[in-house]
Amino acid sequence: MTNSEHERLVKGLIDYYDSHGYKIISADYGDFQKCEKIGSHEPDVIAYHMDNDTYNIGEAKICEELDSEKTREQFEDFANAVINKIGVEREFIPFCIAVPKDCMKKLELKIEECGLSLNGNIQPLGF
Repeated sequence: MTNSEHERLVKGLIDYYDSHGYKIISADYGDFQKCEKIGSHEPDVIAYHMDNDTYNIGEAKICEELDSEKTREQFEDFANAVINKIGVEREFIPFCIAVPKDCMKKLELKIEECGLSLNGNIQPLGF
């Protein structure tokens, strides 16, 4: 895995969240505190939007990682994470997946293959 490419994608997620009014709670980047596990895996970024009272999970993947079993497990853990809110039985936590722009189609196929497209909480991002 190209560490610098992964770091670039994580930084892209952080910048994306910042530009959309989120506060970065934790991230696998720089001086941020590392993320807590969700299911069996640690995501790359966890962000919180105070105005919407919404958490968001971010994961960065280089193209070569999309076919791995670990990636499938992470996508299932993160895409199926739920939060209980007052007046709502359960709500899927939004989940952003950052990949290089030339991997967007491969990512969309992977999401379909994992059976996660119906959750409605996954946002693919190409950087």
